[in-house]
Amino acid sequence: MNALNGWLRAYGAAFMQLLREPVANLFNLMALACAFGLGLAAVVWLGEASLGLTPTKGASLSPQVTLVLRGNVGEAGRGKLERSIRAEPGVREVRFIGRDTALRRLAKDLGDTRLIEGLGGNPLPDALAVTLSPDVPEARMDELLKGWQARSEVDEVLADRELVERLRRIGSALRLMAQGVVTLLLASGAVVVFNTIRLQLAGRQQEIELIRLLGAPAAFVRRPFVARGSLLALAGAGLGWLLAEVLVRQVAGWIGPLATAWGLPPPPTSVPAESGLGFLLVALLIGWSTAWLGVTRHLRAADRR
Repeated sequence: MNALNGWLRAYGAAFMQLLREPVANLFNLMALACAFGLGLAAVVWLGEASLGLTPTKGASLSPQVTLVLRGNVGEAGRGKLERSIRAEPGVREVRFIGRDTALRRLAKDLGDTRLIEGLGGNPLPDALAVTLSPDVPEARMDELLKGWQARSEVDEVLADRELVERLRRIGSALRLMAQGVVTLLLASGAVVVFNTIRLQLAGRQQEIELIRLLGAPAAFVRRPFVARGSLLALAGAGLGWLLAEVLVRQVAGWIGPLATAWGLPPPPTSVPAESGLGFLLVALLIGWSTAWLGVTRHLRAADRR
């Protein structure tokens, strides 16, 4: 209970100090808001890729395979084939593209329906567009393609292996870049907190030495600085959340029409609450651990002297 009261008093004193020194803390808060805000915006824009995970359903960098169906395949046979393909591990989505739908798309792409009307019939076959997961191993992909080619309902399997491999490498590079960007931004915030605590320790050097001579334990000396560092990081992350919200909305307004025109998934229009709250928790942990490390290093160096 005494420790809890001590922490509550430490956070209360740190909060009052932030209010008493608004100008001195302004630049620190701005730097933290930029670092944490850009990091949060990157997480929202890149989704799970920013955490090093494979993007979820709807991502655009997923290998696609087209299965051209034979002309004698009825609706029952096609339905059976679709269910079988969906049950395969590594398959994300299966879409049926009817021959009439394919002909209408071709006419739209050509921009002149008279060219299609002159055919006298529809020469296009029915097809299934199969979207694979980006992390499907190459051996598994070969197994899937061979199995589908051997099906009696399938006339031809169209898969650009070079394009598939290129998409796989692009996805891996994007995940690595996303992790690097978010890590650098979080590290920048940690550096701001660390330097702020070090400056405060240097300014209160004599006071700390006197308290230590009177027998105060290291935990007592460390507590107010840890409270100030974690509170500073939390306030910076809160401002960063507002900054990220503005950035995400602005970028959505710019890129949204282009994404719709190119048939890509629309960009996020706001910061999800779970992402913002999770980032606040991460910032709090960064501030707490960084301040604790700075004070501990300072006390150890003082003890060696």
